[in-house]
Amino acid sequence: MKEVVMKEVVMKEVVMKEVVMKEMVMKEMVMKKVVVVVKEVVMKEVVMKEVVMKEVVMKEVVMKEVVMKEVVMKEVLMKEVVMKEVVMKEVVMKEVVMKEVVMKEVLMKEVVMKEVVMKEVVMKEVVMKEVVMKEVVLKEVVMKEVLMKEVVMKEVVMKEVLMKEVVMKEVVMKEVVLKEVVMKEVLMKEVVMKEVVMKEVLMKEVVMKEVVMKEVVLKEVVLVMVVMMVE
Repeated sequence: MKEVVMKEVVMKEVVMKEVVMKEMVMKEMVMKKVVVVVKEVVMKEVVMKEVVMKEVVMKEVVMKEVVMKEVVMKEVLMKEVVMKEVVMKEVVMKEVVMKEVVMKEVLMKEVVMKEVVMKEVVMKEVVMKEVVMKEVVLKEVVMKEVLMKEVVMKEVVMKEVLMKEVVMKEVVMKEVVLKEVVMKEVLMKEVVMKEVVMKEVLMKEVVMKEVVMKEVVLKEVVLVMVVMMVE
């Protein structure tokens, strides 16, 4: 990823340099055109001066005396004008040169600023990508931990459920065993009670039989005694 980012940065820098070079070439062409236009203006002024000089010569031929003074004045004025034009041209040339220098400096500063901005952008992109990668890794780690915790919790819950089921089964088994023991005890008690009742009934029957027998015997004895008395 870093190599790809560096390649993109290099390509962007190359493209930016080409764009800046093209802009500089275009500006130099414009400046050259300005110089050509200035030269054309100068040539036109020279031609106009020649025309004016011809007119002056013609006027001098026609009106020598009047024109001599005017010519002198015109020459003085022309010299002043020429001097002014020379001065203006020098000033213009200096301004043009200064503008070119300033433009070059501005372009260089813009190029440097663009390179700095591009580097900052690239660094920010790299930092953002690293941050995003770290966040992704952290999220994966957190998800894994959460999944592990869920698995552990599920295992704990399953163990607790199994333990509860085992305990419930043991409780149910104990209750069943207790119920069986209680039922056996109840049955044993019922059997014992039945046996006791049967014994009591039998004893009562025996006693009744003995009483009856005694009564019968007594009756017989009484009868025998009565008979004996009668006899």
